[in-house]
This record gives sequence, structure tokens and C-alpha cells, in this order.
Amino acid sequence: MISDSISLRRRSMERRSTLLLVVLTCIAGASFLWFRTTLERRGGPSPATVVSSGVASIEAVSPPAPEGVTPGRVTSSPSLPAVLAPPFSLEFDEPTRGPRSGTEVAFYQQYLALLRQRDERDIEAIQERLFAEYTTDPERIGILRASYDAPSPFCAEWLLAALEELPDESRPGLESVPSFCVRTLGEHLGDDPAVRETLEAALFHSTAPIAAGLRRRAASKLVANASADDLARYAVSFQAESDASLLAGVAASLVGHPHPAAAARLARALDLEIATTRDDFIEEEPEE
Repeated sequence: MISDSISLRRRSMERRSTLLLVVLTCIAGASFLWFRTTLERRGGPSPATVVSSGVASIEAVSPPAPEGVTPGRVTSSPSLPAVLAPPFSLEFDEPTRGPRSGTEVAFYQQYLALLRQRDERDIEAIQERLFAEYTTDPERIGILRASYDAPSPFCAEWLLAALEELPDESRPGLESVPSFCVRTLGEHLGDDPAVRETLEAALFHSTAPIAAGLRRRAASKLVANASADDLARYAVSFQAESDASLLAGVAASLVGHPHPAAAARLARALDLEIATTRDDFIEEEPEE
């Protein structure tokens, strides 16, 4: 009798344990289905597709490498970081510190660090990169800015070559590389004699087809920031100039010059009339 009672209790406990296990399994299954449905409604990726979609997204945003260039490698310099080799612009979903990749500021910081190491292989690779057809203007300007601030002994050479050889193609919100070269050289005329020599070489001695607007800007910058001795030299240098607009800009730059006597001598040598104010050089619109 006692053994029958014990056996009955055991069977009852087993049935309760089995029922409890079934209930817990159902609750777990329902929770998983609810979580998955909620995630899909919010547009999130399923766990099984995270890895494959991550690889596909990087491949989708990476621009194709130029013909003959292996992505992620620089053939001319083993020490040049892969971030500088094409493809050089990647987009990241997560916010990162510092400038956005692919911008002029980001390129400037990367190349500044490299140029300050003064490694010959890196310098050779950077020069090749500067004039490569596939290099973007923001990267080129970043290189040139870094070469001046490093400072690099190749800065003047690179600025002159970029002014002469690269296309003057400005776009909305983006200055062309040759325009950047003229502006940078003009801003630092008083800092380094090599800067003046570089701008003079582009204006007076270059055989490259530099845009007329850039030559006029260069001439005005040189004259406005010239010493008395420089103005005396320019009386000879500008003698063969045939661009009337360029000479008019020279005359405008002589107005209020810090060396008035030398400015007057240059104006007489070039047969220029110095106006009282710069406004006198603004062309009036023709009357209808």
C-alpha cells in the first residue's frame, strides 16, 4: 500500500516536471519570434547577414582602382601607408574622430606626417601621387599644403610644376590646384625669397600655357608685395608683356604702394598711368 502511494507520487511529480519543461520551451520560442519580428519591423539586419552584408557594403562604396594599380598597395614606396593608395575614400557608418576620410584636411594630416619623416622613398611616392591622373584635387592640395608646412625642400618645385602642368578646373566649392598654387605663393611672398622666385619663374620664364587669369593674379601679387629693388627689376621683366589686362592690374597694384618713388619709376617705364584709387581701374559698362 505504501509502495503504491510512493509510486503514484513519483509519477505525478514526473508529469509536473514534463509539463513545466513544455511551458518553458513555449515561452522561449515565443520570445525569440517576438524579438525577430520586432527587429525586422525596425529594419535591422538579421544576425545571419551581418558578416556578409558588411563585406558587400565596403566593396560597394570602394571606388575602382585605376588601371594597372593594385588596390591597397603603392608600387613606388613600400613604406607608404595603404590608406594613401587607391581606393583612398571609404565611408564609415560609425562616427570617427578627426576629419572625414577623403577630404583635403584628412589628406593634409596624413601627408604632413609622412613628409616630416623625410624618407626618400615616401617623398618619391608622394611626388608621383601628386601628378597621377587619378589623384583628386583635394588630395593634391593636401599634398601641397603639407609640403609647405613640413617644410619640404621640394615645396617650391612641386608648386611650380603643379601650376604649370595641372588643369585649371575649378568647381563650385572647390578651388583648382593651379589657383591654389598662385594664392599660396602670393600669401607667403614676404616669408621666403624662394616663394618670390617661384612665382616670378611662373610669370616671366614659364613656357607652359598658364591661364591668363592666373598670370594676372600672379603679377598683381608680385607687384603689390615688392620691395623697391624688386620694382626696379620688374621694369625690365614686364617690358615684353602684351596682356593689357595684366598691365592694368600691375598699375592698380602700384596705387598706394609702400615704395611710391620706385612705383612711379615702374609706371613710367611701362607707360602706365597710376590712378588715384583702385576704383579708377574698374571698367565701366558700355552705354546702351
